[in-house]
Amino acid sequence: MMNGDLVWSFSEHVKSQGKSESSCSHFRYDLRVLLKWLARRRLALSELTSQVMQEHLRYREKYPYRPKRLEPILHTLRTFCRYAIHRRLIFDDPTEGISCRWLHVPGGFAGYQGALRQFLVRPSDILRYQLPLFAPYWEQYLEHLLRHGYAKGTLHRLNFPIYYFHRYVIRRHLGSITEITPRIIDDYIRRAGMDGRRIYQRRFGKDYVRHLRSSVNAFVTFAFRQMNQEFGKPKTITESRLIPVSLVNGYLEFCRVHRGLKEITLQNRLRYLLRFRRFLSGRRLSHLKDISILHVDAFLMHESKLMKGPGLAPVATMVRSFFEYLHLHDHIASDLARDVVSPCRFSQDRRPRYLPWSKVEQVLSSIDQSRPVGIRDHALLCLLTYHGIRPREAANLKMSDIDWAKSSFLLRHRKNGDSEAYPLFPDVQKAIEKYLPVRPSCGLSNVFLTDRAPYKPLNSSSMFSIATKYLRRCFGDSLTQYGPYVFRHSFAKALIDRGAKMEDVLTLLGHHRLDSTFVYTRIATEDLREVSDNYSALL
Repeated sequence: MMNGDLVWSFSEHVKSQGKSESSCSHFRYDLRVLLKWLARRRLALSELTSQVMQEHLRYREKYPYRPKRLEPILHTLRTFCRYAIHRRLIFDDPTEGISCRWLHVPGGFAGYQGALRQFLVRPSDILRYQLPLFAPYWEQYLEHLLRHGYAKGTLHRLNFPIYYFHRYVIRRHLGSITEITPRIIDDYIRRAGMDGRRIYQRRFGKDYVRHLRSSVNAFVTFAFRQMNQEFGKPKTITESRLIPVSLVNGYLEFCRVHRGLKEITLQNRLRYLLRFRRFLSGRRLSHLKDISILHVDAFLMHESKLMKGPGLAPVATMVRSFFEYLHLHDHIASDLARDVVSPCRFSQDRRPRYLPWSKVEQVLSSIDQSRPVGIRDHALLCLLTYHGIRPREAANLKMSDIDWAKSSFLLRHRKNGDSEAYPLFPDVQKAIEKYLPVRPSCGLSNVFLTDRAPYKPLNSSSMFSIATKYLRRCFGDSLTQYGPYVFRHSFAKALIDRGAKMEDVLTLLGHHRLDSTFVYTRIATEDLREVSDNYSALL
């Protein structure tokens, strides 16, 4: 078919669809330009590809009599390609996936295979969220999140704060991502709050502000790590004349080396010590020798208003330990630690909370195992129930600690300091084997992981929430205690009811002293009932 006949037949086709004569003239003109351009390049109409079409659009962009926008030209070419396919002049649509905004991108939209394409569909959206000032770390960050199993909906919600932060950074005339500081992020959050009040006539909620800050901080921190830099200044202890930072660090190192305290205990002691230092600074003390037992009593009285009962005991322990360290290293002349007394508490006031074994089995059977999270929760609670281990020990259990051939598992660094292998109960082994196929596939070695990205090991707080959820589902608010220790106490009670020796109970529970195990003899109510029934006449 000659070019003139093709142009005329296409014009008649467009006119039959209800287009006006002026529109048909534009269609004829754009098609003539395309055919002449192909003739100069010695290309047949059947050789028209997406790359050739993109080159033609770049040529039309520089054409002296081109329209003001390329979209009408692209619309004409798309209409013509559909007509040519119907006439069997070509077999594939070369305009598919072409966007006028992608003309100067190598390979166009079809050639882009970055992370944004995995959860965005429209070419305009992908081009919008490429964020050139943050390149290449922005797409590396998205690929990092995709590798860790983030859902597409989560990535969509993440796009918005980073996009608007990118606009804000450009308005601040920053040249690169390395010029971003924590103060700039704070200014962005403040500006976003002002815009929210101006546009929506209301303040942003705390959860939304927290989402903005965490999203921006996470991306910028990742970008700085890729450049082998640290974002922002690490949190440091402020200097003080009364208790210098060197003295604080020396005390913590003393507790770590000579007392063998774990990291979480050291963090708690540091928090209490900084509160103690702040309290003493408010009393205008300038030297350690000026501290008296009256100041210590005033501090403990002040803390007693914030925490009551057993919660004040670790604060008093820290104060006593700190003064022992000061006296031992000759920072103070008198040993004030001898005068620091912990809150008075009845030594037998702790009474373990337990459930009858039938009630424990009722909780395990109530777990819905039709979903992966239910399978995980059932395996976790079976481990806590049939072995009575602590939540921290279950959280630290690694895949390499389970010996499937010998049906045993290794508990490392229990509270008593020992690491020992224990036989794996058959029901627990079956529950864990059922969980492994639905366990998230990632590089983490812990057995129990979160069910949603970012995947990370469950901690003691997560296990408390899981145990409390199923206990409340079965018993409502009728229990006096919730959490994973209910299963541990029920395990100890079941051992004692079945006549287990106290030494064996001590080993299974991981106690350091037998006095800790004797606590569970206070809940031997059946034995007390037997004494009451059989020997009441002798009393």
